[in-house]
Amino acid sequence: MTALAEAALDEPHPSVAETLYGALARAGDEPVPTLADALDSPDPARRRRAVEALEKIDTLARALDHDGPPRTPTARSP
Repeated sequence: MTALAEAALDEPHPSVAETLYGALARAGDEPVPTLADALDSPDPARRRRAVEALEKIDTLARALDHDGPPRTPTARSP
């Protein structure tokens, strides 16, 4: 699962990255440590992709050791 997380973190094409995030979401919490480590990357694109992947698998709050419940996305205005 680490290889899949690394692939998602390195993928520059948004549509391909989104597909990888979906695969990570189906993996549950297993990729979270790799993605959480990427939040400290000096590469801003890698950090952004880590956030996107963690949001997709709904574990960003746990990855940041947040005490509250994970937030759910809110609807955006058109």
